[in-house]
Amino acid sequence: MSNGQDYSGGYYDGGDSRYLQQEDYQHQWPPHQQQEYPHGGQWNGEQYSYPHDGQRKGERYGDPHYQQQPQYGWRDEAHYGHHGYDPRQYEAYAPQVYQARPVGARGAKERRRKRNPFLAALVTLLLLSGAGFGGYYTLDEFGFFGPDDYTGSGNGQNAIIEVRQGDSGGEIAKTLTAAGVVKSEVAFLAASARNPDSKTIQAGWYKLQKEMSADAAVLALLDLKNRYVKTVVVTEGMSTFDIYKKLATELGRPIQDFQDAAKDPVALGVAETWFTRKDGRAITFRSAEGFLFPATYEFDPDTTPEQALKAMVAKFNQVTAEIRFTESVASKSAYSPYEALIAASIAQKEVRSAEDFSKLTQVLYFRAYSRRFSCNCLKADSTLNYFFKLNGSPAKPSKDITQAELEDESNPYNTYAHSKMPPTPIGNPGKTALNAAVNPADTSYRYWMVIDASGTAAFTSSQSTHCSNTKKAIQAGLPARPC
Repeated sequence: MSNGQDYSGGYYDGGDSRYLQQEDYQHQWPPHQQQEYPHGGQWNGEQYSYPHDGQRKGERYGDPHYQQQPQYGWRDEAHYGHHGYDPRQYEAYAPQVYQARPVGARGAKERRRKRNPFLAALVTLLLLSGAGFGGYYTLDEFGFFGPDDYTGSGNGQNAIIEVRQGDSGGEIAKTLTAAGVVKSEVAFLAASARNPDSKTIQAGWYKLQKEMSADAAVLALLDLKNRYVKTVVVTEGMSTFDIYKKLATELGRPIQDFQDAAKDPVALGVAETWFTRKDGRAITFRSAEGFLFPATYEFDPDTTPEQALKAMVAKFNQVTAEIRFTESVASKSAYSPYEALIAASIAQKEVRSAEDFSKLTQVLYFRAYSRRFSCNCLKADSTLNYFFKLNGSPAKPSKDITQAELEDESNPYNTYAHSKMPPTPIGNPGKTALNAAVNPADTSYRYWMVIDASGTAAFTSSQSTHCSNTKKAIQAGLPARPC
């Protein structure tokens, strides 16, 4: 400030053309010095207003609301600052500087003459892009002739990136640049501005190539074929422990994490009302078995065990709602929706076709709830095998199941030793089997047997005919147990 000069009481720094001004002059300057100002200025007793004279219109010096901050000083072609003020007061109180700049028609004309229309259009595009995507970029970043960009659709090297839910265009641009997919953030923002479909880019993981042009990157993100997901196929009838094993392999998580996540099915979205029975058997524990709907699922790489299982339960809830499973079964007095779900899971294991599903659910209901079938035992080998696998043992063909195992009452899934439906479903049935449990066939069958390798099932109401069918199965090479 040593080179400052006095301009009619104002203060001008001749070194860098800056003018320092007091922040709150109306309270600090002597009242007699605030009465008159050159160039048409007016003082209303509270603040100084400068009327429009080609330079300013309605601007108020020292007003803290003017352009969001106080304005300190003003320069025209001949004068600097407000006249008649002690420069020491300016120096003591002014916290900011006001950059001197040329004004008037001549200066504006000179500036207009220097403008580059191509550059102006480029900067306008950049500003629009930055505003739309939550970013601000300078001309240095943008480049005089346009943003730095690659050409082509990539160099063949893959990059896995994530577009998070709620990401702005600027955030996506940063992710792509950091991964080496695009050369600059500005290039991606400019390409996004050129492509109106960029607004529909979905959250998720993507498998892209490195060194793509920004336009190619936008198109790649719009193509769902580039989504990077883990595909898990759950087939009809798969048990929970098989599903957990598959999920652990595909998602790279310990199987124990899935077992722990499934301990509370209600927390996964299973309604508590499912866990009721009408047959008198108590529900001693709640299992996720039966509620993990078989389908093809696509999970993001960072999907948690809980999220994966919730997606399967949500699919189950959707399908059962579509076929009105609980409403239809609730109208039947003999069994609850949960017991019908168990029947569907057994039918899914024992037979193959939709027609056979409905016949078998009718047989199961007849055996479990009719007084015309002795012991009300289902006598289904699939339930015994479920218990074997539940305890870490392999399933057995029917011919290899011993008599002791058929008589083992300690096995709660032994439907030879225990009546009614087993404690839980023994797998996860698909929509066809669920439909069959809601709409069993109108028959009086009591027995069933798969008689050939193609899965043909023979149903009958006669035990002697059933034994004949068993012989056919053995002759066809199936591992059936003699009648």
